[in-house]
Amino acid sequence: MQSQLASLLFTDIVGSSEIAARLGNARWTRLLERHHHAVRDQLRRHDGVELDTAGDGFLASFDSPGSAVRCACDIVESVRRIGLAVRAGVHIGECELIGGKLAGIAVHVGARVAAVARPDHVFVSATVRELLAGSELEFADEGTYTLTGIPGDWRLYSVAPHHGPRIQLCGRVAVQLDGSQVADRLPGRQGKILLAYLVLNRHREIERSELVDALWLDPPPDVEASLSALLSKLRRALGARRLAGRHTVRLELERGAWVDVEAAAEALHRAESALTRRDWPTAWGAARVTLHIGRRTFLPGEESPWIEEARRELEAKYLRSLEITAAASLELGGSELDTAERSARTLIRRAPFTESGYRFLMRVHELRDNTAEALRVYDRLRTMLREELGTSPSSATQELHRRLLA
Repeated sequence: MQSQLASLLFTDIVGSSEIAARLGNARWTRLLERHHHAVRDQLRRHDGVELDTAGDGFLASFDSPGSAVRCACDIVESVRRIGLAVRAGVHIGECELIGGKLAGIAVHVGARVAAVARPDHVFVSATVRELLAGSELEFADEGTYTLTGIPGDWRLYSVAPHHGPRIQLCGRVAVQLDGSQVADRLPGRQGKILLAYLVLNRHREIERSELVDALWLDPPPDVEASLSALLSKLRRALGARRLAGRHTVRLELERGAWVDVEAAAEALHRAESALTRRDWPTAWGAARVTLHIGRRTFLPGEESPWIEEARRELEAKYLRSLEITAAASLELGGSELDTAERSARTLIRRAPFTESGYRFLMRVHELRDNTAEALRVYDRLRTMLREELGTSPSSATQELHRRLLA
């Protein structure tokens, strides 16, 4: 029987029976179709996998608890716009894969968390809240609950709305200001590039000439007028108070602003600190934040020296988060050996000449009592290094190889 760690999201329409009785079958069916469309649209946006639909509720899984929580919040808001209220619950835990479906205690816990959530609220388990410490998400303590059929008392948290600015530059550019999405108000492609440069350098004033270099490899003859027009449009989109200065420009975001590239760096710092303390659960959770952000491309489709540099820095953080995830998963053991293997294989694919991925994969096979496969990984590395670089594996990798042979 296979098992896997899954971030689970449950949603349920509040008072569906009463609404159906009031509207009648035909109108209720049309409203339910709109609800399903709204939920599935958010699942696609957040890379969720729909697992089950039970009439007026959904069960979905995600690669990370952060994605599950953010999707839940967006579902609550989307469904509210069509006149419905939902309650949602998020939990993360080890699930059994039976007949292509997830089962086990974690699934039951997630369903019970959703069942006790208030209308238009997202409740999460303490595990989810701990894994998302340091993210832009804020949580309110809802106290302890007895979950039907689940032993013990469970401390639950509700997701507090994040009112500060939220800017995503990796993958699809997204900008949330004052509770509204404003990315579509940005002045086109160059407006997004300008915003990204200002965000990355938001703690200092920037000369106009520097902005010109960031925006144009071959500046147009009327470059000053073009820059002024872009800044004016960006100022209207963001609000005048957030874009200060004329001769020099500075982006000023409110306290508590969340920027994905900054969150990736901060989470990696927490993961490194936890790794030093041998606090494996915290290291695992923090590294996953960086993983989720770092696997997306910074400003995809755009080319510029500073953009390439930002991508290289993000890639380095992403690779390090893979190493920490693999290391922590090996120590946690159990179903997390699968996570360690996935992280190791991704490391090998993304950085084939970095030996840590091979060592992690060798250790996974060792813990599974598959020494032969671990030795094959070493031989593949040794052959590649000899043929490509004319060198041998490092002393750390050779020491692991000798231990396997002992």
